[in-house]
Amino acid sequence: MEGFGFGAGQRIITAEPGEDVILPCRPAGNKTVLAAEWSRSDLRSDQDVLLYTGKFDTAVQCPSFKNRVDLQDVKNGDVSLVLKNLTTDDTGIYECRVDQRGNNRRKRSNLDTDPIRVIGLMVLPGESVCFWIRTSWFLT
Repeated sequence: MEGFGFGAGQRIITAEPGEDVILPCRPAGNKTVLAAEWSRSDLRSDQDVLLYTGKFDTAVQCPSFKNRVDLQDVKNGDVSLVLKNLTTDDTGIYECRVDQRGNNRRKRSNLDTDPIRVIGLMVLPGESVCFWIRTSWFLT
């Protein structure tokens, strides 16, 4: 796993191409989520996986994630990332940042907060499994 840049002790989720996955992120407390950002460490600093500021901001979204990402239940404070139709290019380290205070200071599109969750996602092709069933009919 270290060859993929994932650190020791980091939560790692594995999946196969074509699957959907949920990367969990829920801030502590019952405060309203005013903004949520999912970023990936290898994307340009002006691109996000997903940015929510009361509505989804697709202007700063990396094109490969358009129409494939959503938040689980932001109205109830669950900003887990729903990532659909995975490809091997989705492998990477994802960071979740949340603003519950109404702080509008941002660096470009990034929320000016530390990530509350860091998750490594590995999308690897699965092995196909074939079962051969041999039947014989005996006539007696």
